[in-house]
Amino acid sequence: MDQLHTDLINLGYDGQSVNNDVFNKVCNKGPPNVYFIDIMSWLCSQLNSLCDLESHVSSVDEEDLEAIGFLVEMSSLLKELGCPIKKLTRGPVEERLSEPEDKMLAIVYLCQELEAGKILRSKKPQKKEPMKIELSESKTAKELREMLISLGFGKPPDNITPQMLFSEVEKKVMSLSSF
Repeated sequence: MDQLHTDLINLGYDGQSVNNDVFNKVCNKGPPNVYFIDIMSWLCSQLNSLCDLESHVSSVDEEDLEAIGFLVEMSSLLKELGCPIKKLTRGPVEERLSEPEDKMLAIVYLCQELEAGKILRSKKPQKKEPMKIELSESKTAKELREMLISLGFGKPPDNITPQMLFSEVEKKVMSLSSF
């Protein structure tokens, strides 16, 4: 339990369960309490920011503690993450996360997912910019290109020889000068 508390703090958790006395109440038997929900919603929001998940888990106030809504959101998120722990994703929703070991499993699983997400993010390039290719052409090549465009030529085929190209240019210039 102490290691789990340390792991959460190392991941950046600074919510209401940071205090050791409060943290010991997180995994009590019975439906999820406000401290457990606070940790889980924090872990899920961190995962959402890293992994762009569709599901999210809302935090709740102590007066508004509605475990069934939380359990449905958690179930959806765990399924989206592909959680392999069957007791967290199968069976009646209201019975999930009622045992202390199930709560610990859920916290450990999301901590590991968050650690993996942070590692992947650190190895991924921050911003993908399109590659810019700048071609430099000689003055002669530039003038030749501009001449071909002015005369209405498209891009010449790759297999055309310079002699064939200039022959076509000569024909075009002669036809235009005869007007």
